Amino acid sequence: MTKNKKIIRLVEYSYTKGKLDPEKIAIISKKLVGKELVAYVDVLQKKREEEKVYITTAIDAPQSFQASMKKLFPQKDIFFTKDATILGGIIVKMLDFVYDASLRKYVYDIKKAYKTADITN
Repeated sequence: MTKNKKIIRLVEYSYTKGKLDPEKIAIISKKLVGKELVAYVDVLQKKREEEKVYITTAIDAPQSFQASMKKLFPQKDIFFTKDATILGGIIVKMLDFVYDASLRKYVYDIKKAYKTADITN
């Protein structure tokens, strides 16, 4: 078994019923040294990031909205933030994916389109 496969299997073993198991992590961490320990922690952190969704709204997200998002992303840890500068709408971030349906983005897109449009005709 290659080192990468070994680390991935150890990360998978670090979970119990879909959740990180601190006891398993402690056992594994004590048995690894040097580069293997660094690789294990790195892969574990990346795996943990895959389980997160960040949702930004212009106002405090109502409980009903939060509940619907939890149904939409049942296996994810959802973090809600409020940012009045987005003016309205929603921004959803997962890993490198960003879905920006904010009013601020729409205004920016209209402004950009207006600047590049040929309005001489």
